[in-house]
Amino acid sequence: MAYFASALSFMLKGLAKPIIFTGAQIPIGMLRSDARENFITSIEIAANQRNRRLLIKEICIYFNLRLFRGN
Repeated sequence: MAYFASALSFMLKGLAKPIIFTGAQIPIGMLRSDARENFITSIEIAANQRNRRLLIKEICIYFNLRLFRGN
């Protein structure tokens, strides 16, 4: 996922919208899964705006309560 996010960030230079990759250690249907939290938070981050402008306009990875830049 990290290599793909990095490659995509160079391929889509000047991106005006967020792309956020996420994943989980345990599948979403299992107990104690982190998938739901990762998925919901990545959507919230991608939709986050201030003065009707997106705050994130790049490729990122959200995993384990952390947001990483794509490259």
